[in-house]
Amino acid sequence: MLSNKECSFIAIFGESNKYLSLSNEAVITVKANMIDLFTGGEPFTTTVPVTDLGAFMDLTDDSNPTGQQYRYWQVSIEDTLNPNDIEISAIFLGDHIDFQFNAKQQFQFDRQDLSRKATSDSGVVYTVRKNQFNTFTAMGFSYIGTDERRALQSSIETVGVTSPFVFVLDPLELAYEYQFGTVLCYFQDIPNFTQAYLNKFNISFALREVV
Repeated sequence: MLSNKECSFIAIFGESNKYLSLSNEAVITVKANMIDLFTGGEPFTTTVPVTDLGAFMDLTDDSNPTGQQYRYWQVSIEDTLNPNDIEISAIFLGDHIDFQFNAKQQFQFDRQDLSRKATSDSGVVYTVRKNQFNTFTAMGFSYIGTDERRALQSSIETVGVTSPFVFVLDPLELAYEYQFGTVLCYFQDIPNFTQAYLNKFNISFALREVV
């Protein structure tokens, strides 16, 4: 992969609404270099832990508090106990924001199907089948401070409504079904902030799953 930018997080996801098809013995190795050469001795090498929801890892450390910056990246997956093909939907490598507060626990989850069905004059039914996808509405953050608002607003301006991003809820703080907690998605619309009171803000947003 080519990514000449600072990367603070990597994530590997399974297919939509499915667990990642890797065994617990799978080894995911991530290497990075300034040149397109991976023969050993790269300046950055790490192993990404595997969970049922996917493979995730924070790439920051004490020496690189904002992430790693290399031009070329290599991801290798070895799973000798997996008799089936490895199926993934996306690999995310880039920046992330780790909020010290949770999203609102109430939200609306809908399954969308844009397939079309029409009936001819003679009664024959014609269909055009399209991909289904999930939408998450009435989500948001409440009473966030000025620094958090600025960080979130910067991310919103970066991704807009055209760039996919990963939205993850902290499983240690909020119980959820797995398809709710980790979503590769787009913003449905650009979120807007409202001031609840002095230097405290609320924001609501809606997400559409990437298919």
